[in-house]
Amino acid sequence: VQLSRLLGFKFLVKLLTGRLKVAEIEARVEEILGMKGAGVLSLYPEIGVDVDKPSDLALARALLTEEEKPQSI
Repeated sequence: VQLSRLLGFKFLVKLLTGRLKVAEIEARVEEILGMKGAGVLSLYPEIGVDVDKPSDLALARALLTEEEKPQSI
């Protein structure tokens, strides 16, 4: 409920109806946090891994290492 209030009604309606644009999200984040951010469009969801603990870093490194290995048939 608090997050909904923070984001605003118009923002949430657009989000729920699939009409929210990345630029609008970036602008709202800047308004709320007072700093710029950038959305990244990617076909690879693994880029969204949160890395703020040593265990997260280990996971990120493991994922990146997997990507570098040649795939066997």
